[in-house]
Amino acid sequence: MGLDMYAYFVKMEDAISDTDCNLAYEQVENFYWRKNHHLHNWMEKLWETKTGNTDRKDFNCEKIRLSMKDIDELEKAIKTWEIDDSEPFSSFSFKKYTSNMKEYDLQFCREAKEAIEAGYAVYYDSWW
Repeated sequence: MGLDMYAYFVKMEDAISDTDCNLAYEQVENFYWRKNHHLHNWMEKLWETKTGNTDRKDFNCEKIRLSMKDIDELEKAIKTWEIDDSEPFSSFSFKKYTSNMKEYDLQFCREAKEAIEAGYAVYYDSWW
């Protein structure tokens, strides 16, 4: 068991809301992470803000749409290492946010911005 995380770039006509989109059967994730708890925690806080739901156990297999502003804020948190909230919010013990994680997450930010500029919607999804 563990945390699997995905980002999808979907056609605008498939974007339904901030928390839902149509994914084609053959849709492959544009980005995949495994156990990047720091990024997931950031996304969870965004989801809480957009939905008003603060019950963390509900953020499993839930999509969240990222706007250009959201991605700018994420990019800032990554670049300043603010995303590294090594103080666990639960009984889980997370590994430190590494340079390799940082580079991959910044690559995601760059490609997500390009996708939005090209007319796509960007969604994050995860599965515990």
